[in-house]
Amino acid sequence: MEEVIDIRTLQCYQKATEEQRKKCTSKLSFEIGKLPTLKLQEEWTFYIKHCGEVKSLSSVRQETVYFKRVCEFMNHLSVDSMKVQTKAVWGQQFESWVSAQGLKAYRESNKNKNWRERTPIVLYFLHMLDFIDSEMSGQRIYFKDLACYQEASEEERKKCGREPYFDLSLLPTQQLRKEWGAYIKESARIYTLGTSFQHRVYYNQICRFLNSRIVCVKSMREQSKEKWEYQFKRWLMTEGIQINRKSQSVYSKEGIARNPNISYLLRMVDFTCPNIWEDETEKDIWELEKLPIEIKNNPIKKVKTLNFTNIRQPDMRNEIKKGIYLLLQKEAIATVTKGITAGKRLTEYLHKKHPKMQSLGELDRDIFEEYLIHLKTDSLFLYRYTSALIELNHLPVEVRTEDLYGCGWEDKILSIKTFYEKQWLSRGKQIKYLRFSLGEDIPLTEPDVEIEKDDYHSETRYMNSHLVHGNKAIRNN
Repeated sequence: MEEVIDIRTLQCYQKATEEQRKKCTSKLSFEIGKLPTLKLQEEWTFYIKHCGEVKSLSSVRQETVYFKRVCEFMNHLSVDSMKVQTKAVWGQQFESWVSAQGLKAYRESNKNKNWRERTPIVLYFLHMLDFIDSEMSGQRIYFKDLACYQEASEEERKKCGREPYFDLSLLPTQQLRKEWGAYIKESARIYTLGTSFQHRVYYNQICRFLNSRIVCVKSMREQSKEKWEYQFKRWLMTEGIQINRKSQSVYSKEGIARNPNISYLLRMVDFTCPNIWEDETEKDIWELEKLPIEIKNNPIKKVKTLNFTNIRQPDMRNEIKKGIYLLLQKEAIATVTKGITAGKRLTEYLHKKHPKMQSLGELDRDIFEEYLIHLKTDSLFLYRYTSALIELNHLPVEVRTEDLYGCGWEDKILSIKTFYEKQWLSRGKQIKYLRFSLGEDIPLTEPDVEIEKDDYHSETRYMNSHLVHGNKAIRNN
């Protein structure tokens, strides 16, 4: 096992420009020998050489700094392999150690100021774990298993080097890995080994693009072909890569041709986005496994289908389907099913009260107000009972607060304090408010819960009770 990996021996150095190479010296190396066990040295050597194949020289150069810290961390532990612990356990340990060293494990996101993201050193460590997991779960597509390799000559095979492969773990989501894996295998039936080997270069670059901040998708089917082209061109320009290049025809005429990386990406989009999935969303009962998106399902009780047949109005049914499809990409299945239930209740109400209405676009505030139920009360018992009723029957809630006048919510009508409300507020009682929808002729299940009764009465009853007790005391005297 080699003790040191000189950055100049990696493939990224061979592919770099002369200007980029000047920044690399003999001091820039990965000191593998500083890892405590031979197994760890073997695993990290494998990963470092992999990074040298798929990453730029500048990225790998920065990783020499991260690796020194990793060596310090590993020498504080009693493990002989990266495979002995889960990614979650490793992540917690490394983040704690990084923080203890006075370094940052998280930083404020540039895209969302309310969201924190992991720092590069933590991401470097976690990406290595993903790489190890991919080795264990078979997320590599080796050329020797592709159709183009079987049809190639021995000479053509030798040009590809030893055990070349497509690394699906470079992609950020499981759905993307599934889609790209299918395309790689299919395209290998059409193209030669030499062309497929060149495709790997395009693929590695596209993986970097899909992991960038420009893109935030779980599937290639979430965007149009036009948007993919626009985003990829934008990313190429930020990386200093030309989107067009000079070409020469068979007639020796010079012209401008599109970067082959772009063509490769767009062919993949054409392959991955046929009308198969559209057929599924056009049905009134969806089979979730056939949808091209990752479903945040319940691992214990999985939802297999979504049923829209009870929505009588065709236009409303299609409108709700579109909304639900977008919701599926962001929310858990439990939230989605509640949304469908709410949609069914609303459309059933509209069918009975407004039978001529065919589209949700025709709704106005007056109709919503007549559909909604308002509960404004000082009673904690009534508020909690109604909340339990809503939760049990999956009724859609628009507004819910235990302190209407203290939550900062503004409404011209609701801000009006009644005579009795002023009494309760003066006695330190909060006004609760619920706004939810029910519909008509919908059987409700009453919640079987123990709720503490209110321990107070109206001011009139309060004063009368004290007066009665006072009179009794006078008589007794």
